[in-house]
This record gives sequence, C-alpha cells and structure tokens, in this order.
Amino acid sequence: MKESLEENKIALGIALGAALGSTMQKEDSSGGEK
Repeated sequence: MKESLEENKIALGIALGAALGSTMQKEDSSGGEK
C-alpha cells in the first residue's frame, strides 16, 4: 500500500508538472505575462 501511494504521488507530480509546463508555455507564446 505504501508503494502504491508513492507511485500515485510520482504520477501526480508528473501530471502536475506537465500541466504547469503546458500552461506556462501557452502564456509565454501568447504574450509573455509573468
């Protein structure tokens, strides 16, 4: 159970990182607001 929790955390981290990266790229290309 502990291992699956860790795997879920890693998967969530990757998904969050990908989502944040894509949104940041969108903002950069559309106007570069920070």
